[in-house]
Amino acid sequence: MDGELVKGALLLPSDYREGRRYPLIVRVYGGEFLQSDKLNRFGLEQGAVNNLQLLSSRGYAVLLPDTPQKIGTPMSDLAKSVLAGVNKVVEMGIADSNRVGLMGHSYDSEES
Repeated sequence: MDGELVKGALLLPSDYREGRRYPLIVRVYGGEFLQSDKLNRFGLEQGAVNNLQLLSSRGYAVLLPDTPQKIGTPMSDLAKSVLAGVNKVVEMGIADSNRVGLMGHSYDSEES
């Protein structure tokens, strides 16, 4: 949202059809950990607990944005990355902007 290029991984619903808009789930994990590195893993995760293929198989698109953070502004940096990713997936015609959910866990940061 402030002009920085940010990556992410997008898992399309198993019944994906171009031109149809799907509910979107955004999995957020802030910091230096790059979620886009999970692009080639089944379900975008390595464990069964967080296997996002479960959501995809039930008609959801799933976005894992990279969320780099700077010292002093971690929460606004997180919001910028997530909102930019959501806006992009809506702009691509994949996500329904009225059906967006957010999930995540753990925020282990010394700077808040």
